[in-house]
Amino acid sequence: MLGPQHNGHRRTPSAYIAVAGYDPLRDDGSRYAELLAAAGVSTQVHNAETLIHGYLGYAGVVPAATDAMDRGLSALREALHAT
Repeated sequence: MLGPQHNGHRRTPSAYIAVAGYDPLRDDGSRYAELLAAAGVSTQVHNAETLIHGYLGYAGVVPAATDAMDRGLSALREALHAT
């Protein structure tokens, strides 16, 4: 994977990045979103503050996980229909 500093960032599609409040990778995801945005890439970030890494496995069981999954799926639908 190429980072946003790569010269080809102009062709990078919009990004939706989901992170969790109790995820050891949260800061990495947030920083990547910052770099994408700084490179001119349309970027949305959602921080599911009360959830842990791997929260999608709890969708359908934990309401906050279900809501977070629905937000991500909605962003995907929007991206697919935007073309």
